[in-house]
Amino acid sequence: MAKLNFLRFLIVAGAISGLMLVGRSMGPRMTKADGIDPLPAPPVKGADRGIPMRDAEGRAFVGEFTSPTHSILIYADGEGPRYTIRTPGGTVLARDLRSEDVYRQFPDLDLSNLHFGPDTHAHADHDKP
Repeated sequence: MAKLNFLRFLIVAGAISGLMLVGRSMGPRMTKADGIDPLPAPPVKGADRGIPMRDAEGRAFVGEFTSPTHSILIYADGEGPRYTIRTPGGTVLARDLRSEDVYRQFPDLDLSNLHFGPDTHAHADHDKP
């Protein structure tokens, strides 16, 4: 019986040692990924249309509202969005406005009824069929 227990012990110890050796040989290593081309950077919406990607205060461009009469550029940081109002031709009418300033200076613009997106050329909801 003692021989059988000793034999089982040797088998288990050998299996554990074998697993440890295999585990060490397959450990994670840093390797260089040769032959793989890096993915191209995604295009930045707005840059191709001459929209500054940062405003004068360093806020990042996040999108654009459009209407038949205005283009509203949206910049944001941790303090919330700021708006730059332009004509469709690109002439800046006002910049660095909070939403309440937009409503005060441009009462015909209702930010809540415009669609978000530079490619949709969105219009106010009442212009929808």
